[in-house]
Amino acid sequence: MKNAKDLSQAGRFGTVGMEIVLSILLGLWIGSKLDDWLGTSPWMAVLWFGFGCVAAGRAVHRTWKDMQAAAKREEAEQGNPTPAFPDEKSLAWKREEERERKRRLDSEASERPEGEEDSAAEEAPDRVPVEGAPGKDSEDESDSSPEKHDG
Repeated sequence: MKNAKDLSQAGRFGTVGMEIVLSILLGLWIGSKLDDWLGTSPWMAVLWFGFGCVAAGRAVHRTWKDMQAAAKREEAEQGNPTPAFPDEKSLAWKREEERERKRRLDSEASERPEGEEDSAAEEAPDRVPVEGAPGKDSEDESDSSPEKHDG
């Protein structure tokens, strides 16, 4: 059923080119007929050509609004698809995330005592901390050692 819906939208949006051409030509034709009848050549043709251009512009605007509404509906139903080819902005964002992750790992490594640093590097060299997940800090807080409960 999805293909029928896509074809329906393509047919509806694909006719905008014909609508542009026909609006302009119809306006020009009406203007030239009025010029012949009233003897006001070329003024009515120019005026009605302008009317045809305005009608064509309105058709383009209406189709553009319809396409935006259809895209919004589709995005609400199916979600926002990932881009097939990442742009510079998304690549820069990923590079910045990677730099931040490395800075965070470097700062964690510099805060550890010397003996603990080596054992932590051997245990998990690729360890990436996840916010909200239980880590080293939350284990220390839940530890029931007597020196923390001395009051």
